[in-house]
Amino acid sequence: MQATNVVAVKVFGGHEGYAQLLPQWQELAAASGYHFLHFPYWYGAELQALGGSAASIFFVALYDAGRLFAVLPFERVFLRKGRVALPVLQLFYPNEMGVNDVVSDRPLTPYRNVLLSSVRREIPFFLFIRWQCVLENGCAISLLPPTKNLRVTHASKFIEFSQGFTSFWESYSSKFRKGLQKKLRKAEEQGDLRLVCATTAEELPVAFEDFLTVENSGWKGEGGTSIKKQPRKLAYYQYLLKEYGERGRCQINILYSNEVPIAAQFGVRVGRRLFLLKIGFREDYAAVSPGYLILYKLVERSAEVGEIDSVSFVTGVNWIDRWHPKHISVGIFYLSNGTLYSELLVKSLVKAIAIRDRRRQPEAATESAESDD
Repeated sequence: MQATNVVAVKVFGGHEGYAQLLPQWQELAAASGYHFLHFPYWYGAELQALGGSAASIFFVALYDAGRLFAVLPFERVFLRKGRVALPVLQLFYPNEMGVNDVVSDRPLTPYRNVLLSSVRREIPFFLFIRWQCVLENGCAISLLPPTKNLRVTHASKFIEFSQGFTSFWESYSSKFRKGLQKKLRKAEEQGDLRLVCATTAEELPVAFEDFLTVENSGWKGEGGTSIKKQPRKLAYYQYLLKEYGERGRCQINILYSNEVPIAAQFGVRVGRRLFLLKIGFREDYAAVSPGYLILYKLVERSAEVGEIDSVSFVTGVNWIDRWHPKHISVGIFYLSNGTLYSELLVKSLVKAIAIRDRRRQPEAATESAESDD
């Protein structure tokens, strides 16, 4: 019997649907999730931020013999092409991270057709599905047809130190190591450096306040763009703190100079990887590069303790390139809604994008050559 013959697809909508699906989703993520995107709290935080306007959000659940094995968060949006607004279904994108995924305990390839027919029937009309910012090693990528390619748009970066701190540190040039050690000595001359990695219910609230203080310092606080100065964003991170923290997955790292917090990281730990969702440092300590120092201290401590062996920056931030991070490709692909018209539309869209990309390549090559001079 084919897999699609025993699968049931259910669609849960908005706040009410999320609450109904939540217990099963939590259980699935706890058993199979390997990225912070696989856990429901990430989407719950955004639903909270949306308030009552969540009618366009759908959580598509796949069951095998009554047991949940996949959850796909979608949002119905309108893409503008001139004066025309096209209804499209896309992955629910509730973050600033530039990455997306779905959770599943198995490859989703065998369930593509039943998924398309179900969402076409249960969700208001859409022309196609846009799978944006998906990870090359995620679950969503298994829905990409074997004859198609992921259009890579950017990268998610991480550093890995599973072989221990000595091996990790010696992989860098002597110039880089000497420069950072000089910053470290300079910082130690100003005060005792102390790294706190808060993970427990007792530690997290205090660490979160220090994190907010650091992130609010400097131009962000002055311009009103810090978390602390934006009530909705503050509520968003408070939600993540509570939901991930109660399950032992939130980790806040604070680097202190004497008792002054000078750098901070807000992260979620899944398996042996720490995903950094937000970082900050005191600008009046910029001369000692506190952002680099906290990362150095974190790797040194983590390698010794052994609870995590890699740190993901999630995004493709440029400043981390000096640490020579590894890369996970992130990209986009499109699926039809299962009808012939939609298949032709997607084929035309992909072709147009490919032509545009080819036209841009000579420009990019020229810019690269000019920058090398």
